[in-house]
Amino acid sequence: MNYKLFQICFNEHQLKEVDPLFTPFDNTENPNPEQREYYNFTKIWNDNTGILDGVDAYGMFGPRWQEKLRYGSKDITYEIESNPGYDVYTFNHARVVDALFFNVWEQGEHWHPGIKQVAKKVLEQIGDCDASVVDDLMFDQSTCYCSYFVATKDFWNDYLEFLAKVSYQLENLPEEEKKIYEGSANYARDKSLNLFPFIIERMFSTFLVLNREKYKVHAKQYDYGVYQGSVGQFIHVLAALNNLKSLTLKHDSHEIFKQWHAIRTFILRSQPQLLNLD
Repeated sequence: MNYKLFQICFNEHQLKEVDPLFTPFDNTENPNPEQREYYNFTKIWNDNTGILDGVDAYGMFGPRWQEKLRYGSKDITYEIESNPGYDVYTFNHARVVDALFFNVWEQGEHWHPGIKQVAKKVLEQIGDCDASVVDDLMFDQSTCYCSYFVATKDFWNDYLEFLAKVSYQLENLPEEEKKIYEGSANYARDKSLNLFPFIIERMFSTFLVLNREKYKVHAKQYDYGVYQGSVGQFIHVLAALNNLKSLTLKHDSHEIFKQWHAIRTFILRSQPQLLNLD
């Protein structure tokens, strides 16, 4: 499979420091910065310069990908080349978040109050998907933040069509959800942002769950050892917690779920600083 890894660059300095295994994607002139990755997704898909010629699959990573993932480009290429035949390859950096939260929407609600209500309304308005997906338990096979994934062109085509529907419905919300959506997302790095980029980011995991029977997804296995310097042997608790969450789904076990929920609730209340690890 012929694939490309793009790094989105927001300034000239970043263009000069792109990893050798990545292809720079120039985003220094961006008329819609509030859209974050979504603008770049549509820009590259509609590009007519041949940037995707001969490419079967590709991914678009933000400039902080190495800092967040805590591994290098060779790890990404190895994962893809050692596991042929998948439609999507995910590289989720939010290992702690995945272990501690029910799904991407519960995590979103923690930082951006109201996001789940807006997302559910959007999916209801789209009409051809099950809006209750926002309440589904998600685990590492269907969870990926920051758009760190590589996918085939067929997947991108379907995914971008879905995002176009999401984007349209966000502009046609009822008054209650519209007020929540247009307010500040409470994003520490830019208080002026509304919920748009944070909804779009979480729609990737949602799309995977909605299409679990259609696409083959390979997720790079989590290594909680990357946090050892920060939390020491507590990495084993995080790994065990993530395993409990996965077993809940594998065995459809309410008993295992209760164990996971009790432990994660205690950790979230007693050690909220762990959320800063990702």
